[in-house]
Amino acid sequence: MLKGSKKDPYIEQVIVWALGEIGGEESHRFLLENKDKFSILTKNIIENSLEKIKTRVANKEDVSHSKYLL
Repeated sequence: MLKGSKKDPYIEQVIVWALGEIGGEESHRFLLENKDKFSILTKNIIENSLEKIKTRVANKEDVSHSKYLL
């Protein structure tokens, strides 16, 4: 791991990107609550990831609701 409080912005970016690709509501909440703690380089990736997660969760809810309508 990294020594001291040094953060690697490239590792941050990969983690945030991965959360956007596979994350759900918990990942969305984590990114929202902690977005100010990430480096400047990661800010755009956070916004993209939040949007992806939001869309995925909304689509998942639409599918589960449509099952009950059939």
